[in-house]
Amino acid sequence: MKSVSIFMISLVLISCSTSNRKEIIITDFSKPFSEVLKPEEGRNYSGAGYEIEGTVNDTVIVQFYNLERKYYGTFKDEIFTDYYGGLDIEFKLLPYKSGNGSVTVTYGIY
Repeated sequence: MKSVSIFMISLVLISCSTSNRKEIIITDFSKPFSEVLKPEEGRNYSGAGYEIEGTVNDTVIVQFYNLERKYYGTFKDEIFTDYYGGLDIEFKLLPYKSGNGSVTVTYGIY
C-alpha cells in the first residue's frame, strides 16, 4: 500500500509541471551527455528525479542531484528525491565502458 501511495504521489508531481521535465533517447555512447535544469523563479518545487530504461552492452553511469548509479545490460529504474528549488540540477549520463545500446531517460524538477 505504501509503495502504491508513493507511486501515485510521484505521478501527481510529474503531471503538475512539464516546463522543467526533459525526455531523451541516447544511442551515441561515444561521448557523455550532460544538461542542467534551472528552477524557474517564483515557482514552488517539491521533488527531483529521473526514470531510465534501456539496454547497453556494458556499464553506463548516471549522475543526478548528488546521486550516482551504474546500469548495465537491460535495466529499468526510477529515482525521486526531495527538492525545493534554488539550485540548478545537473543530469549526466557517462558511457563509462559501454559502446552501444539505447537508453531512454525522463528527468526533471517538479
